[in-house]
Amino acid sequence: MKWREKQHSLCKELVERDLIRLVEETASGWESFYEKPIGSDTWLGAELALSSVDVLRLVVAIRDFFGNDHLPFPELFFPENGPVIDLRISDVAEFILRHDES
Repeated sequence: MKWREKQHSLCKELVERDLIRLVEETASGWESFYEKPIGSDTWLGAELALSSVDVLRLVVAIRDFFGNDHLPFPELFFPENGPVIDLRISDVAEFILRHDES
């Protein structure tokens, strides 16, 4: 069952909670050096040191989990003002909410 079928509407707190779980499941190695709990303000690169492969795995997991194959991830990573250096969990959640197809 897709996420959208389980939830009636998207809210930021639920999206962030699910993103944290996806990061914990898909990213490799972060737990060996990052001792704080992952939260909405956790940086994917600077704090968790996600590799490009980890980010690709996370993108696939997000699309699968939220049931939206049409999320325009290039807009997230390469906005008009230049490539993004790092993102927080909350940045990704806001992106998902902005592109919600409800």
